[in-house]
Amino acid sequence: MPLTYLFYVALVFSTIFKIVLAVIIPLTGDEAYHYVWGKYLDFGYYDHPPLIGWLMHLMQYLGDSRFILRLPTILFGIIIGIVLYQFLKKMDKEKAQMISILFWISPFNLLNVIITNDSPLLIFTFLSGLFFFHGFDKKRFFYFLIAGVFLGLAFSSKYFAVLLAVAFLFYVLFFQRNRKGLLGILGVFLPAGFFVLLNLYWNYTHCWDNIVFNFFIRHKNPLRLGVVNFAVFILEQIYLITPILFYYLMKGRKSILESIKARNYFLIFLVLYGVPICIFALASLVKSIGFHWTLSFVPFIFFLMFPLFSQEILRKMIRPMFIFSTAHLVIVFLVLLLFHMGQFNHLDIYKNTIISIRAREISSLLKPVKRGFLLATESYDDASMLHYYCREYVTMIGKGSHRGRQFDQLTDFIKLQGKNILIVRVGSSNEEFYKQFFHRIALQENRIDGIPVFFLFGYKFNFPIYKEKVLKEIWDSFYPIPSQLPCGKCYFRDHYFNEK
Repeated sequence: MPLTYLFYVALVFSTIFKIVLAVIIPLTGDEAYHYVWGKYLDFGYYDHPPLIGWLMHLMQYLGDSRFILRLPTILFGIIIGIVLYQFLKKMDKEKAQMISILFWISPFNLLNVIITNDSPLLIFTFLSGLFFFHGFDKKRFFYFLIAGVFLGLAFSSKYFAVLLAVAFLFYVLFFQRNRKGLLGILGVFLPAGFFVLLNLYWNYTHCWDNIVFNFFIRHKNPLRLGVVNFAVFILEQIYLITPILFYYLMKGRKSILESIKARNYFLIFLVLYGVPICIFALASLVKSIGFHWTLSFVPFIFFLMFPLFSQEILRKMIRPMFIFSTAHLVIVFLVLLLFHMGQFNHLDIYKNTIISIRAREISSLLKPVKRGFLLATESYDDASMLHYYCREYVTMIGKGSHRGRQFDQLTDFIKLQGKNILIVRVGSSNEEFYKQFFHRIALQENRIDGIPVFFLFGYKFNFPIYKEKVLKEIWDSFYPIPSQLPCGKCYFRDHYFNEK
């Protein structure tokens, strides 16, 4: 098959496969949660910076189907592959085509259809690194400014973008310690600083939510030195870049250093990938590193393939990469088939998450009985999924977990005094617990796949008791504002406890 033809086949069929996966994979709780963010646009959200919420807001102008909500991840994959080709083809068109093909048919691209904070982080990290390179290559300050804007957008997706900034600094300190390097860093950090300041101001006026969640609440476990997490991390990175690529890297390891030295043109991409990975590797010695934490730096590997591999080796990699990815797709389709056949219904994880999994059916059961009630669940996943399918606001009630605290901002329990609330709960009714918060409780039991799902009809909500029994515990557990941080405003404290 001619290479140019194969290039377009890879583009078209990888896109088709991603569209199919986007349509058939059930919506996840996190995706529904981000959908809720898009419904209530803000400059920040409890869990993360706001870009995923902004993106979901824009998508909802087009619709709210799974395909529409996941459309950015499909487009991002197309964009990265085309940019790789356009960037590399000036030096060798055939190698550029093969690298783009390898990217498009890699599991990294094909399976990346779930819309998360990592999706915009990935594309903006990629573009920021590329324009940072162009700033030195084309010797134009304007490219550094563009790189800074993209760095700021990446930072507005997730704080892992800070590692890209560290990589920029590392490159300048070790390879561009001159006037050009200094101007480059200034050009990048000036526009990126705007996004940082915006985030700091939002945190300052919102209980330092992002800082508290990402640096305190999520990391309560003590650090312990060990090699198991490190070994797992290394294996994860080999898997992410694929064993095929790792094999050829090891096979040609003797010539890699010489190749890099001879082509300093690509050294920057080695730094942009290597520095964050090394930081994560060091961190893995004392804590577990999330599998998805390094995703945004993986595309830089594909730039490095150009100087490291010949046309012959790149061509040899295409077939095993296709087989490797096909195996992943077969497994995904098999799992989805087994799921729809009910083969997982007996698992505890299915029983515990059935409200999210069967949110469409539950929304149909709620339709004739929800009039006059605010819908609520005890989980942010369940609340978000029911929100998506019921097409109306569903809140969280009870303490909940450290995740999904955005509902603390969206729900004003003071205004619910005397109102009726319909609570959807799985497993047991927990009627005794909820009786204290209402004048009267009525109960309806439903069965979905043989699993009890309860509707608790709470009449005349009692806010003062709820404040003492639940809101105070939420405040103590999820809003530990560090004393060293000046706090301008805190909606939860100011609204419920009148502490200035």
